[in-house]
Amino acid sequence: MQDDSEKISHVLTEAIARFPSSPNVESWSWFPYIDSTGDNAAQITIVLTDKQGAGTPVYDWSELAPLEGIIQQSFRDESINRWPYVRFVLKSELEEPVDDGSEGVEEQDQDEDEFPPRAANG
Repeated sequence: MQDDSEKISHVLTEAIARFPSSPNVESWSWFPYIDSTGDNAAQITIVLTDKQGAGTPVYDWSELAPLEGIIQQSFRDESINRWPYVRFVLKSELEEPVDDGSEGVEEQDQDEDEFPPRAANG
């Protein structure tokens, strides 16, 4: 019998193969976790090719909801006891630099062996 991870990966592969040709899926990943209610869940990230033309780089929910529905139905059909939380991202969003809030912050010199660390102002 397949373990949970193998089964979910297989179900996702089959579900995504049934997606329409647009939006185009670049890649996908998932990981198990426990949701806020304490239930088993699967966090699924679907990476989409950036939308071309039409004046907007993002997809409407009306284009994404059916994809989420396919995944949810596949989990039900295969009796997977995890709720599929689906997150859609554009490929370009993953390639953008992340703002970690450190712009303009001076780094302080500190000896690596120093503990506890010196206060930033002294």
